[in-house]
Amino acid sequence: MPSWSTYLNRADGVLGFLAVVGVLVYVGLLPRQHPDAAAVYALTPLEAQEIATQFLARHGYATDDLAVEAELRRSPDGLLDSLQAALGRPATVQVLQTEVGEVLPAYYWQVRFLRQDAPSVRPGPEGEHTDRFRILLTLSGRVWAFYNERTPPESEASDPEERLQQRVDREALQVLWGGEDGRLPPLEANLDAFSDTLLARLLFFDVRASRGDGLEPPPPDDPDRAERGRRGRRPLSRAEAEALARFHLERLLPRAALLRADSVWMPAERGSRLARVRFVSTEPVYGQHRRVEVGVSAGGALQALDVRFNTPSRGVEPAEAIVAGVTRVSLYLIFVVALLVVFFRRLVQRLIDVRAALVDGAVLGVLFVIGAAMNLGVAPIGVQASERWIILIGTLVTLCVMAGLVVLITFLLSGAADSVARAVWPEKLLTASLVRQGTVRNGYVGASLLRGLAMAGVLLGVMTLVLAVVPHATLRLEQGAMLPSTWLRPMVGLAAFHGVTLYATLLLLLLGGATFFYRITGQRATGMIGLVALVAAPLHLSPALLGPLSYEWGASALFGALIAWTFWRYDLLTCFVGVFLAMLFWRLSEGWLMAGSPVGVDVVLAGLLAAGIGLAGVVGLVHSRRGADVAEYTPSYIRELTRQERMQRELEIAHQVQQSFLPHRMPRVEGVEVAAMCRAAQDVGGDYYDFCDLGDGRLAVAVGDVSGKGIQAAFYMTLTKGFLQTLCRSQTSPADVLRRLNALFYENVPRGIFISMIYGVLDVRARTFTFARAGHNPVILKRSPSQVPDLVRPAGMALGLVAGARFDTSIEETTLHLRSGDVLVLYTDGFSEATNPAREQYGDARLARTVADLGGHPAEAMLQGIARDVERFMGTAGPHDDMTMVVLKLVDPVGAQGGDRAAERAEVPRTPEASAT
Repeated sequence: MPSWSTYLNRADGVLGFLAVVGVLVYVGLLPRQHPDAAAVYALTPLEAQEIATQFLARHGYATDDLAVEAELRRSPDGLLDSLQAALGRPATVQVLQTEVGEVLPAYYWQVRFLRQDAPSVRPGPEGEHTDRFRILLTLSGRVWAFYNERTPPESEASDPEERLQQRVDREALQVLWGGEDGRLPPLEANLDAFSDTLLARLLFFDVRASRGDGLEPPPPDDPDRAERGRRGRRPLSRAEAEALARFHLERLLPRAALLRADSVWMPAERGSRLARVRFVSTEPVYGQHRRVEVGVSAGGALQALDVRFNTPSRGVEPAEAIVAGVTRVSLYLIFVVALLVVFFRRLVQRLIDVRAALVDGAVLGVLFVIGAAMNLGVAPIGVQASERWIILIGTLVTLCVMAGLVVLITFLLSGAADSVARAVWPEKLLTASLVRQGTVRNGYVGASLLRGLAMAGVLLGVMTLVLAVVPHATLRLEQGAMLPSTWLRPMVGLAAFHGVTLYATLLLLLLGGATFFYRITGQRATGMIGLVALVAAPLHLSPALLGPLSYEWGASALFGALIAWTFWRYDLLTCFVGVFLAMLFWRLSEGWLMAGSPVGVDVVLAGLLAAGIGLAGVVGLVHSRRGADVAEYTPSYIRELTRQERMQRELEIAHQVQQSFLPHRMPRVEGVEVAAMCRAAQDVGGDYYDFCDLGDGRLAVAVGDVSGKGIQAAFYMTLTKGFLQTLCRSQTSPADVLRRLNALFYENVPRGIFISMIYGVLDVRARTFTFARAGHNPVILKRSPSQVPDLVRPAGMALGLVAGARFDTSIEETTLHLRSGDVLVLYTDGFSEATNPAREQYGDARLARTVADLGGHPAEAMLQGIARDVERFMGTAGPHDDMTMVVLKLVDPVGAQGGDRAAERAEVPRTPEASAT
């Protein structure tokens, strides 16, 4: 068993020490730098719902038929960003922990009351009019905003009378009129004589009214009391509307004295029962201005309380955000398009590890499904069962389509990036490949897991120090719902989400970008790291999103440089584990920064995950057997390439051997011109031709075609040559040679292998050609001066099909008597069966006509002319079989007419395709 030093070194010890320091910095400094530390779960969701329900009841609103939900939210109207920029994050945390947090509720509870048939779609800052009521509470449970869907005046006309009874606030009216005298008797002596229904009918807002217009009660025993009441309706002026709004403002909002009335809105028509009063800050609170709109009814009831913060813009400017977004999208598109081009090019070249890409795609597809299942984007409340099934089926269909896209995109990116990186840095992919195979218990993976765990601590510490160095930079947090309201189980959802996005990003940035940069910078680490940092800046890789944009890009560049250094120093698995855990713990930080947060359970789960990764690393180191426990992973396409290269070398060797067994020179026999060619359809073919000088002007000629192609055919061709060279000198009859050759071939070759052959002896002195044919193509005889060639076909079976008398009796021997100028052409079916794109064959007849047309030329010129004509016929189809041909042309011997040409010929070396003498 190897020691840990086999896989870890002293530098890893330094990395572990830095990881411990980084975790301590993260835990020690982050609560002073992160605004979430100012929030506290002083209420539970049920307590927040109860407070909101009681508030509505006090103001005359019934909630029995409404569904209710409560969630803690963050930073309306950019308030949190503005405070950070104005005060700095440490001061912001301290300020929000005081009573100022009640005035500037950067963290608040939102309680929503929905109709039973309304889907629970989380509203934006404006509420999107999906709620019946929406109430905002401070962390301590104080109401600071109230939104009522039915506050517009047009909704009043449809309200039944019982609704109007609930919208009279006698305490507000008492404060409004209690101190008046003169025309109006004391309120205590008058309001008791009116019911809420009647008061709601009598009181109205009128832009023309002035404060103090009278209201006389009819006598209690008057039978026309209601009619008299209508005749005695009481108009309320702008000043009285402001006073009613101020009454509610002072009872709900802290520091209401710092708000002054800015405007009063009333409908122009006489008889309106609603008014809105706007208040604005007389002085800012820590640089933040409040704008409050209070909606009141003529009966004094609160209709709405809308609080907004006119915060100065101190984060990312809109123009900067557009530039950043366009740059980020453009870079991703460039990377994706480049890798897709690489993928398809390498796919054509069969350089893609399909298995690894499929594993990556399947894993990320599953993670995507898990993450989507954990997300609470839409949760129907009070929906009918049939509608719920429709929503569920639609969600599942959408989820399946999206998961399929994730699998496809991951397959393409992984295949391309893996192929590119493996050609440059195969060692960076070793541990990732082992994990894909399920080989986790080994020292290589164990060391990478432990290094990744350490890098997570370093990254967390570095990002916390970045926050401490720039305290006035805005830490841009997600506005709206906190993690418990976004994920069923935040740790599981975030782990799945970051697993998908982070792995895809690392494929693009490291296996794609870093590998490319490493090559173009001459394999210098500093250049590669610098370029990766430059590209990472606009990609928002940093877990801490900062503003202004310069801080954001600087933090992302630093984070990208650390990732690139980790990749250069270690490998892909170390990078992924380190960045994944750093991202996960950063996003879950609200779980331990906020006292009482339910996300604390998820922080514990994340800790258990990190501990499990560390334990897996230790187990891999302890149980590792160096060299014996890990089989080096070789992608299938590399194995295929290696096999093809080996076969190519073998074919080259076989081709050289085959060429060496063909005649090196054309034979020199006085009175005959000889030309021959052998062109293999593959690198190694099964066609064969040979000559044997028997002396006394006799030349043995053989042309054969071994069944099959490639190395096997070449081997049997070589075997046949050896047999034939021996037999041609001991046997005088061509038929006897083929009979004996068949016996030897049949004994030494497996069944199913056969050879077609023509073997003959040309006797120049006797001017005869005696030959036998073993299942081969005919011999073309073109006599001079005749232009009509003959196809000579003596009977005979192919060699190797049968043995004994059956073969011996099938062979016929034929003798042709020749004269000067006659031409003999021996060929294989590669010529006669040559096919053009229209699938038409060249044929024996056409070949014979071509021989006739060229019969007046020398043997070499005839051979080249025939070959060119066949090539023109095939066109783009190309040869599908080996093409071998021997041309023999009788000429006058030396001393006879025309014999000078034969005497002048010299011996010419044979080329691989054709030679002549």
